[in-house]
Amino acid sequence: MTQKSSKQFAALDKSNEKQPPNQLTSAEYQELYQGSGIHPDLIKLNFFHLEGQAALDRLFISDKLKRTNSGAISVSFLKRYRHIEAGGWWVSGVDVLNNYHDDLWGQFKPLQPRLSVDKGKIIKYEGPPKYPTGIIALKVSRLLWQAVAGINNIKLFLSPLALRLSDRTVPISFWEWVVNNPDVPLIITEGAKKAAALISLGYAAIALPGIFNGYRQPKDELGRKTGLAKLIPQLQVFATPGRTIYFAFDKDTKASTIANVNSAIALTGKLFVKAGANVKVIRWQETAKGVDDLIVQNGAEAFHQAYSQALSLETWLVKTQVQLTYKANIQVNRRYLGSLVKADGRWQMADGKSQRSEVKNDKPTYQNLLPDTRHPTPHTLNIPDTAKLIGLKSPKGTGKTHLIEQIVEQSTKEGKCVLLITQSIQLGEALCQRVVITYMK
Repeated sequence: MTQKSSKQFAALDKSNEKQPPNQLTSAEYQELYQGSGIHPDLIKLNFFHLEGQAALDRLFISDKLKRTNSGAISVSFLKRYRHIEAGGWWVSGVDVLNNYHDDLWGQFKPLQPRLSVDKGKIIKYEGPPKYPTGIIALKVSRLLWQAVAGINNIKLFLSPLALRLSDRTVPISFWEWVVNNPDVPLIITEGAKKAAALISLGYAAIALPGIFNGYRQPKDELGRKTGLAKLIPQLQVFATPGRTIYFAFDKDTKASTIANVNSAIALTGKLFVKAGANVKVIRWQETAKGVDDLIVQNGAEAFHQAYSQALSLETWLVKTQVQLTYKANIQVNRRYLGSLVKADGRWQMADGKSQRSEVKNDKPTYQNLLPDTRHPTPHTLNIPDTAKLIGLKSPKGTGKTHLIEQIVEQSTKEGKCVLLITQSIQLGEALCQRVVITYMK
């Protein structure tokens, strides 16, 4: 497929010349069409502007909601969702567990979002309260269906004659076709806009409302695990032997978010592997956060390349175990890390040539380091006293223990207490013997 962006739909998008479909405002339509590169067919089939009681009716579908004797939603609950009446857009797809009929569950993006009670953060998307979350399997037009079949080299037999030959009276739906064809890979992402952007490029994609919503973990009333995690039923229908499952979650920069994303991929991915599926993880080098951002900002070819270079789950797990979740503040590139000296109240590392290893913090810094000397030079690497917690990453045999030995020696000379913590008794005893401090059993 050639490089595409939202411009690729200009010739097809007759709705640009008219009023946006489904009462969508111009701003909402442009958010979907230009902001996320979503094909007009998908917008027309799946995205709707709602406001007032119509918006509330889409959300208040649970029979577990607190109601008055007359059956109306309680006043306290209505107050919490009063902002919904101002309007926004709603998205939902088909229910893969109910003969691919319209799904009751979906998500609403309000024009005036509320703040969460616990953290005070903006809640960008609202789902039906007290109702089980699912997936968003968007309705797909025949045009895009053919694109998905084409990119996977699968022939479609959708003519009336083909239906009669297969003893069908009702035409097969897109998602029924995907479920019945394990040769069709499936991409899992977070958020309907991202799934829509991927389908627009010819990939079968579904959306989770959150990264941890792909499985259920049984727990008791105290929050303790009581059983093994399982894929949600909507994902189980895709977990067939031989199918390839791709994860395309956001590329975040916050360490805690990166850890959560990695955990969600690992947990959900292993459950797919257990069911016999092949699992891959899509990553990209560009700065774009989501796959829709990647496509819009860098073109479709950027995603095609990321897709083709996706890592197997096994390889990805190995890489995530050794990568830093914090950006390296200082990077050197040499055989040995070097020696530390202290001058003017600062630790300074000195050793040969311009080098590269990694010390975690916020901003990467590259410096030329001169041979070991007791006299600081303008090129000497300085570690300021404000760096209270230093994470050091380098291969085995590059001198990490040598650096610790120097720090301990200097600290004991200054009368400071030193506590070394290791992951094993043998390593602790050997390290204490080397740096000459007492090992406590």
